[in-house]
Amino acid sequence: MGPSEAPWFALSVITLAVACLGMVVALRHKRAVLRHEERMAAIEKGVQALALDEARPQAPWSPRVYLLRGMLWLFAGVATVIMFASIAVTAGHPPSLSWRLSEAQSLKGQGATEDQIRQFLVDEAKRNGGLPIGAAMVGLVPMSVGLAYLLFYRKETQSQLGEHGPNAERRERA
Repeated sequence: MGPSEAPWFALSVITLAVACLGMVVALRHKRAVLRHEERMAAIEKGVQALALDEARPQAPWSPRVYLLRGMLWLFAGVATVIMFASIAVTAGHPPSLSWRLSEAQSLKGQGATEDQIRQFLVDEAKRNGGLPIGAAMVGLVPMSVGLAYLLFYRKETQSQLGEHGPNAERRERA
């Protein structure tokens, strides 16, 4: 991917993400509308409507949910860092000053005018260096969210071990 393609790639990724989020929001809204229509039809017929809590059954809570979320966020962050770092490394970098000067000498030897050489040096100096490596730090955001989930998971499992661990019976007897 060349330096001129990087903005289009970023724009297409952002557009795709917004489209996916829009689809999720639209589907959730449609589900809520259908649930509302079902409840209203049940009320009109005089049938006992489900309570709002019964309409959406909840899975039993478990600290493992936080382990899963933490791992997902952490690895998504690591993947983001790797992706942006690889784009930055493989994107074109401006040529060194010594290369530009040797090319200018070569152009002069081939009979180029001073204006042409000056234009070549200006154009080469302005060449886009690609994505900066610092853009990979965007991945620190999901990584930190994942680490927070993992820390919470660790705290919860340790507190549950403290309540139900092997020494819990001894503490209750005392």
